Amino acid sequence: MQERQETLSLNLQQSRLALVFVAACKNGKKTEKMAVTTGFNEWYEWAYKQRLVLASTAINGEHRVMLPSQEWIPATKAMQLYPIE
Repeated sequence: MQERQETLSLNLQQSRLALVFVAACKNGKKTEKMAVTTGFNEWYEWAYKQRLVLASTAINGEHRVMLPSQEWIPATKAMQLYPIE
């Protein structure tokens, strides 16, 4: 039961972070901390089509992607784990 509550709490936190990111982008307030790694856009499009990632955002000033397991990892780590072939 407690594990389910922790999962729900984490999902809610991730949803809130995604909403904050979207709102900031819509208002043109994308910060320098949210700068995208070189080549990320091309990689993300490929990884998303392959269903390797589900979303991307900045968490605590670090660009991250969400895996199908709902885990957020640094974008640079994901790009190393899943290089474009």
